[in-house]
Amino acid sequence: MSDQNDSRRKFLKAAAYTVPVVLTLKAAPSFAKSGSMPGKKR
Repeated sequence: MSDQNDSRRKFLKAAAYTVPVVLTLKAAPSFAKSGSMPGKKR
């Protein structure tokens, strides 16, 4: 049973680090697209 708990703990730990990275990579192009362009007034 302990091996199953360790495996579950490793999975949750990996997910806790992976999810924010994936969301950041998904949002990055949106921020780049709305960047400043010379001569363009908002």
